[in-house]
Amino acid sequence: MAVYARYPIAQAPGMGENFFFVFSALPAATAAGFRNGWQVALGVVFVSGVLFLILSLVGLRELIFNAISPSLKNGIAAGIGLFIAFIGLQQAGVIVRDPGTAVKLNAHFASPDSIVFFVGMLTTAVLHARRVRDARRVRGSILWGIVVATILACLLKLSLPHMPASVSAAHDVSESMLNKRFEFANALIALPPSLTPTFLKMDVAHALTPKMLPFIFVFLFMFTFDAIGTLIGVCEQAGFMRDNKLPRAKQAMISDAIGTVAGAALGTSTVTSFVESAAGGGSRRSNGADWTGGRCSLFAGAVFQSADCNDRRISADHCAGADDCRSNDDAKRGED
Repeated sequence: MAVYARYPIAQAPGMGENFFFVFSALPAATAAGFRNGWQVALGVVFVSGVLFLILSLVGLRELIFNAISPSLKNGIAAGIGLFIAFIGLQQAGVIVRDPGTAVKLNAHFASPDSIVFFVGMLTTAVLHARRVRDARRVRGSILWGIVVATILACLLKLSLPHMPASVSAAHDVSESMLNKRFEFANALIALPPSLTPTFLKMDVAHALTPKMLPFIFVFLFMFTFDAIGTLIGVCEQAGFMRDNKLPRAKQAMISDAIGTVAGAALGTSTVTSFVESAAGGGSRRSNGADWTGGRCSLFAGAVFQSADCNDRRISADHCAGADDCRSNDDAKRGED
């Protein structure tokens, strides 16, 4: 995406496709009698990714992209922002599942998880405010919010064993994610896991059998419209659109399709552009912003143990805060 399309849009396995892969394609492959069900499912992803790439090369996806009206593109951008905020609030435990209404507001805000989340989000909001001393926003406000939340989480984790029993034994504390799941990494830098068990393990021959063909077309449909919606939302929020069209749209879509094919070859389900890329939209005018995501992803392979120790509440503030940050950016563009 950075090399060919020159956009700061990161790619990773899509969550919706992941669910379909695990709960539909994989069980169907196993039920069809294939002993290597996961390899057949990967083959389905690979074949649909190749078809996805062909549609991108002939320009069909670009035609669909340009056919969407400006009002709908604005609506998709707003929906993407609300979706990111919803993910952040859900990961932070501010909203929880409810059998009657699907979700509800959590009544317990005294847990360490909530404290970490709100401190990180408030740090992001304050640093991103329009006027900070010299009337300029602090760069990297979302990243600084994550850093502050990480430091606070480490301090709380270290202090929990030394707190009074009445505090550490309280339900909100003892059942918190910070207490039960947060652990310090064994090493700061380590070799990433080997790709050998999954590299080029897709079973294309069995994926092309009649029983698996419907799943190929379902994946293709999901890839096409999910990727188009994400590109519209992220690029609209970041200000890349020009006269209701995206410059280098074909290159962006080809890059997205190549990611899908390469992901299946490496052994993961559908790789696509993901909506969290909009969190870095404020850096769209910085030189080299399109390379940042790729560089960080490569570096993350060496520090995956340290990254894995992070509780999801720590990174939740960047999702919840990103929508507010982009709203300020949109307001500023409107004033300009």
